[in-house]
Amino acid sequence: MDRRNYYYKKRIQTAEMEDLQDNIENADKNIIKNILGHGIWSGLYVTKKNPGTSDAIFVVSAGIAYDQNGNRIEIGANQDVDLAGYLPTAGLIKSLAITVRFARSQSQQELDGNNNLQYFQNNEYFIVVVIEGGTDDEDPELAELTTNDVICCDLEIDADINYTILTGRVIRTSATVQQHINNTTNPHSVKMSQLNDNILNSDMDANGNRIIDLPLPTDNSEPVIKENIIFTEVTENTELEPNKKYIVTGDNVEVSLPGANIGDEIDIFSSNASKIIQEDAEHLINFHNQYFTTKGINGFLILPNNSNIELIFKGVDGSIIFPGTKLTSPTGSIRAGQIDCTSDGVYVLGSCPLSPYMFLKKRNGDSFSNLANPSVLPQSTGRSCCVSNDGNYFIIGCDIDTIVLYKRTGDVLNKLADPAIKPGSGINRMMFSYDDRYLTITTNASPFLFIYKRTGDSFSKLADPSTIPSYACNNIHWTMDGNYFTLSSSDGTPRLYIYKRTGDSFAKLTDPSDLPTASAVCLAYSHNGEFLVTGLNASPFLHFYKVNGDTYTPLNNPSSVPTSQVTSIRFSYDDKYLILTCQSSPYIYIYLIDGDFFIKLNDPTVLPDSYPRDIRITNDSKYLILNPLNDTINLNVYKNITNATKTWLVKELSTRYEQEKNCMFK
Repeated sequence: MDRRNYYYKKRIQTAEMEDLQDNIENADKNIIKNILGHGIWSGLYVTKKNPGTSDAIFVVSAGIAYDQNGNRIEIGANQDVDLAGYLPTAGLIKSLAITVRFARSQSQQELDGNNNLQYFQNNEYFIVVVIEGGTDDEDPELAELTTNDVICCDLEIDADINYTILTGRVIRTSATVQQHINNTTNPHSVKMSQLNDNILNSDMDANGNRIIDLPLPTDNSEPVIKENIIFTEVTENTELEPNKKYIVTGDNVEVSLPGANIGDEIDIFSSNASKIIQEDAEHLINFHNQYFTTKGINGFLILPNNSNIELIFKGVDGSIIFPGTKLTSPTGSIRAGQIDCTSDGVYVLGSCPLSPYMFLKKRNGDSFSNLANPSVLPQSTGRSCCVSNDGNYFIIGCDIDTIVLYKRTGDVLNKLADPAIKPGSGINRMMFSYDDRYLTITTNASPFLFIYKRTGDSFSKLADPSTIPSYACNNIHWTMDGNYFTLSSSDGTPRLYIYKRTGDSFAKLTDPSDLPTASAVCLAYSHNGEFLVTGLNASPFLHFYKVNGDTYTPLNNPSSVPTSQVTSIRFSYDDKYLILTCQSSPYIYIYLIDGDFFIKLNDPTVLPDSYPRDIRITNDSKYLILNPLNDTINLNVYKNITNATKTWLVKELSTRYEQEKNCMFK
């Protein structure tokens, strides 16, 4: 918990007292989040109040829940929820989410120093919220939740009050905890230093506190296992065996990593500097951006004096492994300015600097063919393009006619009506939110940012945020939950503009404390929202953030980074890989993500034809699609392999060796 040091005769400000309460409360919330998680602890079931009647009143029963921010929500009595105002028109079904949220109620008015009434008491309270989802004749889209919502149920209802209560998204934490308690095969670790002696009996002391009712070792119903850790001493070049523990003695001893089965681990303690060599050195070992192998037969990892390292074998049979094989490049007479594609990679859209200012390709297996141009084409230089996530809307950004909107029917693009308000000239980048509800566009002219809301085939410009960029923006990217998007800028400060969505309004967040120091060319969020990575035009070329809601905490760059301007960044849909492109060879960098660490993998055997401006990844991670800066080839495509590879990664490294190992109670 963050603390303050209060000293003799210190004047306490009102804000400091608020901070004190916030620090204590946040510490409690973090305990809840780390131990209990979030969801319903008890109650909060949803039923119809008067079954068989024509009213639309439902009841949320009394109960307790914890939201994702650690807030405790206690509802002491049943709550009526009238859904009459949410019913769809006849013949349709509407999806609704009934949730509860943490709130506060104010009471106990008192006069302040200016003789004004103020509320002194701020009590924990709750609100019951109905969130509207989609409306359809068969399968409406579920409502979008926030981190403040604890969902009690999803409910599908029609105009005649026929309804279905769905609980697929409901989390009941008490059931999860009880399942853990009942699972006697789930071990709970206790260090030997916590035990008074090494004899397991029924009245053992633990740091002065008596542990009672421990079963005897002979009681097979609940055995107590003491783990005697045995290390094998290694003094010469030895191939280590999986799932064993080694002590390496002597100076500059070389040990080799073997082939292994998935999940095999090796624990090594080194009393002196030693060298770990991979059997085939196919891939990197990397810890904290300091320890790594190099490609080739002499790849190795230096293990410092008096340090402990745990290695785990990560190759997986049958899984997608980056990088893949470069396919025969589709040819085209016009170089692509930018590209985008449907999430399955079947349709690829490109903007072009020359007439017809766009192209459309279709993938069939590993081959791409050109499709016919739309009957209505853009009328000026194609600068950018984007495709909606559902694969229905295709947009070209141009110099003069700015944006040209198309809707896809099969292999044909049909032009839609222009929005009532169009952006100014110089479209830089465009992106749909992942639910395709919003379209965001960056331009070279003030206000530099245009936000549209899509309703069917119509696009309506929303009001500008109160704080707009001061300079032209290069790129834009949304979080998958649709709550945030970020712009990157070449000029001025800040070089990142982070916006948070509330309904149809967007507010700029306070800048992170550590902003990029060079022009921000491109950026991308991971799909789980944990990371934001920005590509720069000068050293250090990358800038990483760990994201938690509105908080952006800088991370160290990987040890191996590009040496030239980064042009495009993308995460694989499963967030196992980060792929980026840059202006100098090898043009493409692929990182495996392990926790907060980004581990560079080998370069593809065949590199892109020249530096790409964009990279796209299909949702099954099978295909990487790039657009090289090449006059005759407008796409490079890589198909990722599914073979297992021998990849040892550092799981844990410590410069302090713990003599006392764990014993297990299970």
